[in-house]
Amino acid sequence: MSAEIATPQANYRPVKISAPRYRFRKIPLYNNGNNALVIQPGATIQSQFKIGADVYNLKRSFVSYSGTAPASGVGVYNWLVQDASEAYDLIQFTDQGSLPIANIQYAKKYARITRKLKTKFEKFMTMDPTCALNPSNGLITSVASILPAVDSRGGNGIGNLPASNYVECQYVQVGANNAPLTWTRQIPLEVYGDSIFETDRDQYFGRDMYLNGNMGNGAYIVHHQLIQLLAFNQQISLSNMYLYLAVEVNDEICMGLKQKYLSSGLTQMIQYPYSIRLPSSSTLGQTGVANLTYIIQPSNGLYLRKITFKRILL
Repeated sequence: MSAEIATPQANYRPVKISAPRYRFRKIPLYNNGNNALVIQPGATIQSQFKIGADVYNLKRSFVSYSGTAPASGVGVYNWLVQDASEAYDLIQFTDQGSLPIANIQYAKKYARITRKLKTKFEKFMTMDPTCALNPSNGLITSVASILPAVDSRGGNGIGNLPASNYVECQYVQVGANNAPLTWTRQIPLEVYGDSIFETDRDQYFGRDMYLNGNMGNGAYIVHHQLIQLLAFNQQISLSNMYLYLAVEVNDEICMGLKQKYLSSGLTQMIQYPYSIRLPSSSTLGQTGVANLTYIIQPSNGLYLRKITFKRILL
């Protein structure tokens, strides 16, 4: 008996698909009534969003806020970190009881690594500064080249100037002399990759959940530039801070998930990253060799998917 194969190009049968439909729900801070936070230079402050027992998609949700760094004196410029979501030092998704479903420490450093590895070029080219990762678009005649010996953009190489501006990401925003620096962010939760925040799936937990975070510290978010890069010594104000939660509005999908949860329960495997900060003794010496030791226990999960690290050149 010959098998029947129907390719999409030759299949004219109607296929019933219950497609998801999302509506953003604007959720204010649960631990702060005015939706504003003040971050001190060397400290962090907690933010918390309370999420009700609904069906929602974390990957398609985002956190929005506006930030302000005050002026700091004549000849001083504020520099804002631009190539990573700068605010969260820790982000956590939990029911405030059992083991957190996500608990990402050193979140700003983690996002800087994973987001650049996972963002497709086509998407990167559509991003603007509110995304905290966007093309530099620096003029080819005014931006120093990273490799001037082989690149003619700075006038130090050979050949002609290319026709396009720099595509590489913008690393900082620089304010004016002795002036406040303001910025706006819309940070998708998917920037914290290889976790439930990057899982493009409708979720239902049957209880209130909380998105907790430690914001700061201020000295990392903004730097001073005088003659050299200096630590920021002013407080940073965040205002209009909201979680825009992508809530499922397709009743058929919502009812199906809730019935499954109530009858046999919902089970799924998710990636759970652990952030480990190695001691300073792991720096490379003159030989260019260092011993790195990661302690991995059975309680960390079933599979080790990958190890990602950031190298810092001093």
